[in-house]
Amino acid sequence: MAIVPYFLGTLAENGITVEKDKFFKLCKTFYVDLCDKYLKDIQKINNRLDNLVFKIFNEIRDVQKKEINAHKAIIALNTVIQLAISNGDYADDFANQLISLLEPFQELESQIEMADEEWLALKESADKRAKNIYEIIFKNNA
Repeated sequence: MAIVPYFLGTLAENGITVEKDKFFKLCKTFYVDLCDKYLKDIQKINNRLDNLVFKIFNEIRDVQKKEINAHKAIIALNTVIQLAISNGDYADDFANQLISLLEPFQELESQIEMADEEWLALKESADKRAKNIYEIIFKNNA
């Protein structure tokens, strides 16, 4: 459950330049509240989530440039959340909280100017990566 806010917080710290601190604080608050609610040791879960985030970043890294495209990451994560909801991996109330957490990131992504063809190509690539990311989070993370 904690991977989405943790991933978004990492993305905010390393891939977002506009209002970076605001985005990170939003994710951190969500993440800490979640850990407190389930009485999880934040340090232990951070180590586990660092490994998952590394795997996810490897999925969305531009192979030629060795960079992370934050817009692609946001689009892919949206698809991952949709897949998780469709597959019943999240309870409805938690799914709604994740959707609310992702909304400011989606707004930021939507402000980027690009041609429709570029956006469609980015979306197609992100959707392909999303399937692998879903597998990393929900199937192979043990």
